[in-house]
Amino acid sequence: MKIVIDLTSLYGRKRTGMEMYAVDLYRALLTSEHQIVPMFHGENEVDNNTNAIIIPKCNRLWLENVALSRAVRKIKADIVIFPVFPPPTDLYYGCKSKIFHTIHDTVSLKYRDAQNFAAKYYYRPRSKAFFKKGDGIITISETVKHQLQAITSLPIYNLGENISVDYKDADKHIDKQLLEKWGIA
Repeated sequence: MKIVIDLTSLYGRKRTGMEMYAVDLYRALLTSEHQIVPMFHGENEVDNNTNAIIIPKCNRLWLENVALSRAVRKIKADIVIFPVFPPPTDLYYGCKSKIFHTIHDTVSLKYRDAQNFAAKYYYRPRSKAFFKKGDGIITISETVKHQLQAITSLPIYNLGENISVDYKDADKHIDKQLLEKWGIA
């Protein structure tokens, strides 16, 4: 089975929990027997995977609405996973790949007013389209899974939280002074 994972969100962005989740999910997929095709924007910042697709640097709107869709259609994967941002809405039409999106929490659904302009008027409508046309949801907790089950009939797969082995010995590198500053030592 050919599985594509969208890692274009890594380029030029701070590595938040969602970006690190995407990298860890990608690394976990590499341990499967499937052909894993990561898609990057600008450059592969993670590894030397020969299957990687590098979408040339371009405007973010062009990337997310044109270049990404073109690349997915060209690859002809069985499954395409979007671990950070919702998929482009045009992929639901004329694309034979199954589309999966990771939903980390339901903040965007419950607290619309707390979102910034881009999230409210760009990403939220794309998420709503996904709920109607997507093939499955990946989530990281039972709480989020139950919240999503109340609003969608899509299959939901809780893969659980994944903390990279890179942080296995993080407790040995703690600066106690920093923790005391915040009152959490």
